[in-house]
Amino acid sequence: NYPPDFSLINSDGKPMSLKDFRGKYLLLCFARSDNPTSLMEMGIINMWHKKYIKDLQIVTVLTDKNFNAATTLIKNRGFNWIFLNGSKKDNIEFNYDLKMYPSFLLLDRMGKIVAAPCSYPSEDLELTISKILFADTTRSGSENR
Repeated sequence: NYPPDFSLINSDGKPMSLKDFRGKYLLLCFARSDNPTSLMEMGIINMWHKKYIKDLQIVTVLTDKNFNAATTLIKNRGFNWIFLNGSKKDNIEFNYDLKMYPSFLLLDRMGKIVAAPCSYPSEDLELTISKILFADTTRSGSENR
């Protein structure tokens, strides 16, 4: 299955949709900058995301009321991946059945759901991602990406 598409503005003011991320696995995170658990989990992602940069795109949809203030706070913490403005999109919470923050969704290279919801980074998310990427590169014969 494919998740519901969206068009959200990134921190540079450019609209982006899920189709923009095809070609890599996508870890989609729904978070709030005022949520301590969101910040902790993003801190864990920050420790390992560069290891998977060739095959995994990380995107966080921030649902804070003030997106600019939220992205400033997030970027000051050293989180340097794509952040999208979900603050004015009430349908995001409905369409993705968000019950708590943070929430994670993993999509394959074509945009299909691999895991929804995903485990948290503080649980076994990195192990899950590394196994999926290893199986994918082994299957495609491109171990030396």
